[in-house]
Amino acid sequence: MVSAIIEMDDRQVLSDITDKLKSKVGTGVVIVIGKAEGTHPILVSVSPTLTSKIKAGDVLKSLTAVMGGKGGGRPDFAQGAGNDFSKAKEAIVSFVSSLK
Repeated sequence: MVSAIIEMDDRQVLSDITDKLKSKVGTGVVIVIGKAEGTHPILVSVSPTLTSKIKAGDVLKSLTAVMGGKGGGRPDFAQGAGNDFSKAKEAIVSFVSSLK
């Protein structure tokens, strides 16, 4: 799993970063959280070989459960927004802990 918290809100740039990280990781989960004025963009990408076990939408729900907010998507890619940027690291740690 790879995660990044980036202080920008340009969804296209965040999506490009997500794609580049996913191509470097190969098989895994990529989480990118941005920072904006209001809600904060969250992007999740899951390798196709893992979607039978881990769905991007479920990862997103886990993150927004901590940060507040909502979103959705396909099993391999989901995006949404969180309300509380200060809980971004906590949300990622919570998701990682749920995998154990």
